[in-house]
Amino acid sequence: MFIVSIPVSWLLTSLIRYVLMKVEQYTGLRTPFLVNVIILFGSYILSFFVLTRRVVTDLRTMERGLEIISEGNLNHRVSLKRKDELGRVALNINLMAERLQKQMAK
Repeated sequence: MFIVSIPVSWLLTSLIRYVLMKVEQYTGLRTPFLVNVIILFGSYILSFFVLTRRVVTDLRTMERGLEIISEGNLNHRVSLKRKDELGRVALNINLMAERLQKQMAK
């Protein structure tokens, strides 16, 4: 997750610095170094929270799905349409529920 947030933060920081450079070019006003540092760290923090929110939401979806399955509802499936590790975990949860359902039917 951290690896993904670095390019997003870099892109956001570059865009903000470009805008500040254009403002300086047209107005003659220079932004202080401290403002640039605050913008840099702010963009990193913002992109980190935006990107981790999706992961946390998907983890909560899987947690709720596991709770439902553990309560005995083997017909429930976790619906995540991801191609990464979390998607594979959701797929394995669904396979586990399917196999338990087949075992119970025997």
